[in-house]
Amino acid sequence: MKKLPIGIQSIKKILAEDDYIYIDKTAFIKMMLDEGSPHFFMSRPRRFGKSLFLDTLEEVFKGNKELFKGLKIYQSDYVWKEYPVLHFNFAKIANASPTDLIDGLKAVLSRMGKLHGISVKGPSIQFQLEVLIEEIGKTNKVVVLIDEYDSAIINNLKHPEIAEKNRDILKDFFGTLKNLDQHLKFTFVT
Repeated sequence: MKKLPIGIQSIKKILAEDDYIYIDKTAFIKMMLDEGSPHFFMSRPRRFGKSLFLDTLEEVFKGNKELFKGLKIYQSDYVWKEYPVLHFNFAKIANASPTDLIDGLKAVLSRMGKLHGISVKGPSIQFQLEVLIEEIGKTNKVVVLIDEYDSAIINNLKHPEIAEKNRDILKDFFGTLKNLDQHLKFTFVT
């Protein structure tokens, strides 16, 4: 009997080991790509598979076709192409203070830049994000996946002044994406 993939956020683990039940959601991915806007937001309660869905999107956009053998997207007319993917998980970024959040975002942007052979430096996280996406986007449009976008706010609800400052930082950070549309293939935020 197959196991339930409770707490597993890796589509590779679920599909490769074949020990887990998987409800194929790849037809929805294909439909989103064909019919929808290139920008999506999903709000669901905790433990509803949002992180797993983001991981699935990442593998699709990285062009890992063989991983999806036997699933709807594999059998569809989807044109498999590799795109650069920037996957942010805000639950993993320190956020106990606005300084922690900014420093954490700078570190994540720097690490992503290094992975793509780009030096990401500048006066603000907005500028650094812009440089990262513009540079990566020179060769191919960029996919941006953002998980737990509101962690820096939710984790500080008992400290409203910190939550508000973190909210303002996030507003400016995410606002940067709005001006980078020509470099973006797809964005998905949970």
